[in-house]
Amino acid sequence: MAIDRTVEQELEQARQLLLATIEATPDLVGTANMSGATLSLNRAGRAMLGVAPGADLSSLYIAECHPPWAAALLLDQAIPAAVRDGSWSGETALRHRDGHEIPVLQVIVAHRDDRGEATFLSTIIRDISLRKRDEQALRDSEARLQAVFEHVPFEFWACDHEGRCVLQNSASMTNWGRHVGSLASGFAGSEDARRKLAADTRRVLAGETVSEEVERLLEGRRRWYHQLIAPIRSDERVVGLIGVHIDITERKHLEDQLRQAQKMEAVGKLAGGIAHDFNNLLTAIMGFSGILLERHRPGDASHRPVEQIMKSAERAAALTGKLLAFSRKQVIQPRLIDLNAVVRDLSGLLRRLIGEDIALDLDLRTELWPVLADHAQLEQVLMNLAVNARDAMSNGGRLGIRTGNAPAAAEIPGIPQGDHVVLSVSDTGGGIAKDVLPHIFEPFFTTKRPGEGTGLGLSTVYGIVQQAGGQVTVNSREGEGSTFSVHLPRAEGSAPNPSGPHPVIRLRGNESLMVVEDEAQLRDLIAEMLRGAGYRVVVAASGEEAIGRYVPGVDFDLVITDVIMPVMSGRELAERLRKGGSKARALFISGYTDNIISAYGPLEPGTAFLQKPFTAETLLRKVREVIDG
Repeated sequence: MAIDRTVEQELEQARQLLLATIEATPDLVGTANMSGATLSLNRAGRAMLGVAPGADLSSLYIAECHPPWAAALLLDQAIPAAVRDGSWSGETALRHRDGHEIPVLQVIVAHRDDRGEATFLSTIIRDISLRKRDEQALRDSEARLQAVFEHVPFEFWACDHEGRCVLQNSASMTNWGRHVGSLASGFAGSEDARRKLAADTRRVLAGETVSEEVERLLEGRRRWYHQLIAPIRSDERVVGLIGVHIDITERKHLEDQLRQAQKMEAVGKLAGGIAHDFNNLLTAIMGFSGILLERHRPGDASHRPVEQIMKSAERAAALTGKLLAFSRKQVIQPRLIDLNAVVRDLSGLLRRLIGEDIALDLDLRTELWPVLADHAQLEQVLMNLAVNARDAMSNGGRLGIRTGNAPAAAEIPGIPQGDHVVLSVSDTGGGIAKDVLPHIFEPFFTTKRPGEGTGLGLSTVYGIVQQAGGQVTVNSREGEGSTFSVHLPRAEGSAPNPSGPHPVIRLRGNESLMVVEDEAQLRDLIAEMLRGAGYRVVVAASGEEAIGRYVPGVDFDLVITDVIMPVMSGRELAERLRKGGSKARALFISGYTDNIISAYGPLEPGTAFLQKPFTAETLLRKVREVIDG
């Protein structure tokens, strides 16, 4: 009996040791009956599945421990194979209680009784997440390297320590020929180019890195390349070299254009900032002048001086408008436009503008694609180009206006790829001198005598077209005239047909309006203009104050708000009012909104906007248009 007790104790000790070992292993160890219900699960297994320590396992089935695809694999293939063959192993996955999958390597063993019937299953499962991530990272890295080598858009090759080419990509083969197995110095090219490459190869195999710009004659054309050749080292020894040739010919051609564009951008920022400040001042000057003109009618001694103030302010406003157009800081209201309709509508005015000694020829493409642009700005582009052409023909001539479709295949340097529409204005004047041509789009640059022009006509065209996503090009030869071509991206949809005459808009009203403007002088001016026309006006100096003045249930008919204000912009104010239940329409006003445009893009079609400076009549017309619309 003592021997039996000793054996029992030893068996119990062995069982406890086995259980402790199973409990301590970092792999899942568990058992299940043949129905798939869990019988036991060690600590690592509970952690993998998200099962709390001590939780009842009797209701935990195999299907719940695995994602559907893995459960189907186990139930349909793995467990039957284990019952048939004694065991099964393979990659499956566990499903944690929070839903995430864990890739695992699983072994299943079927246990049998004395009669040979399978009575329960045991399984050992190892988390292979890290291995899977490493394997995927390796595959991704190999795929990236392969893609880089095969698809880099420049010449790429590698040589061994004797200078023999062992690797070439397709770009290198195209320009140099296939030279795997040959010395790098045997690559195609002029004798000088081969000698230069041979010398560079020797320098790199000696441990140097060569990085320089080189010129090559390729198929009769000179091209520039950036050459980079570096040594390949192993245990501090140079065992080969790797080289690239990057074609920089286009970059060389574009460097002058880039410097010119940077200069234009710098001038544009300066012009836009000046114009913005001037517009606020001019709004006040024009507004108060308008009020004074109402009080001092013709015949009054003060009428003419005030009228002259108004006219001077209007000329200044036109000048700042051109500055804004050049600097691309105007708020635009784009819509689908038929360029042919713009040309036809202005043709009568253009004939009177150019005079009787210049013939106007129109060549308008049928089925012209529409463009997305600001209608008033396109009219200004056409007028400015026509005036420029007229001034180039002091002794008369022909002014031609042509429209056309340019498909994506017609690539033009500096023009964005894709379908675009072209508006061309040509003249038969004396052409533009070569030394003048690079400067024609610069603001205030003019070849006219003092007093004959501001030098802003073509710079305005440049800015408007750039803001519309297009480009303007010029083709001119001295003695043969000039052609300016405006390229605008094709827009989807159809341009609306022009409607009938515009209805007469009454200028007075009695609706309830709120004016939000952080400039006190402008705020008071706008309120006085509106109250003088019969409107009930509430003013606010900021978006926060405007929110405070809004009372749900007592709404405004229209909110007139500056676009740029400290803390809360006009856009944000309008959105906050809408969310608060206000049904009021919004009319945005601004001198310019460069940072608003940069952040949000142009005003969406249909958004009501009024550009500063404006007169009382312009404001009142716009107010009625928005309210009645």
